[in-house]
Amino acid sequence: YQTHGFEGQPFHVTRNLFNALTVLRHPSQTRLLWIDAISINQTDIAERAQQVSLMALSYSQAAMVFIWIGGD
Repeated sequence: YQTHGFEGQPFHVTRNLFNALTVLRHPSQTRLLWIDAISINQTDIAERAQQVSLMALSYSQAAMVFIWIGGD
């Protein structure tokens, strides 16, 4: 796991998410990202199911969508 700053506090993320955040970071502009691994409680099956059902709506209304599958 890597540590990434979030609101001045350390926040632990997986290596894959850290790599995605590094690649998707814009060099000169603030970028708003919604990351399901952070935004959805992955251990709460009911919450996860509810949020997944809303993803199509969220993606369809987004101005831009990045999907990170992983990378070297």
